[in-house]
Amino acid sequence: MDRQMLLDHLVEAEQRIAVGKNDIQEQYRLIAELMRNGEDTVEPVAVLDQLIEAQEKREAERDRLKAKLAEK
Repeated sequence: MDRQMLLDHLVEAEQRIAVGKNDIQEQYRLIAELMRNGEDTVEPVAVLDQLIEAQEKREAERDRLKAKLAEK
């Protein structure tokens, strides 16, 4: 993969991370609201766990791309 392609992929990765961060914040907000209303949070917490796991993968991919760029 050439340098420009790596840079393009890095930009995309950063965008996905930003969207993921917003999704996680929104899920925390939803859980807090449900808790305030005394509602069940089991499923929303499971979704949050999945969002966090996906975010960790996106961040790992970003870090991999940065490392590849540092090599070039």
